[in-house]
Amino acid sequence: YGKHTASSVNILHMHHGRCRRDLAQIGHPARDLVDALKVIFDSGLLCGSQQVVDLVLSGELFEMGGNTVSGAFGGQYRDVVIEYVPDSLGSAGESNEESIENYVSGSQDVTAIFAEVIAPIGDMVELQLAVRREDYGGGIGSTTDPKISFEFRPLDWMGFRGSYGTSFQ
Repeated sequence: YGKHTASSVNILHMHHGRCRRDLAQIGHPARDLVDALKVIFDSGLLCGSQQVVDLVLSGELFEMGGNTVSGAFGGQYRDVVIEYVPDSLGSAGESNEESIENYVSGSQDVTAIFAEVIAPIGDMVELQLAVRREDYGGGIGSTTDPKISFEFRPLDWMGFRGSYGTSFQ
């Protein structure tokens, strides 16, 4: 942690071209990852995009007992879109699948805020407290997930870590 406050704004746009979920149905043996991705993205059945905007402020907050307490605070917005268009055989139930494939289209907007504080306690212990709130919108709802962790370092070359937290999957 430096002696200044850092801030960042990240904007990420990912677009997944056309792809297919099962390489075996395409009929091309993929010899390596590059070939596999080319086959997947060239098959023309699945499109998706994700746009992410992050805003993070981090830096030193205050002094406590001769140690510096640092923190990070921020937010995130994610826009995810997916569209699956089956080929004519899949739509008619005539493909290698046992079921009829249907057109699928969906999108999701997710907003999140978070905070994290790292506090050294003496020379051997560091405590970290964090919380993240995400709102998935629609019928999914929202979640608040805390985390607490510590590191105990009795010697320069030896340390013990532990943590507890929840997550939403």
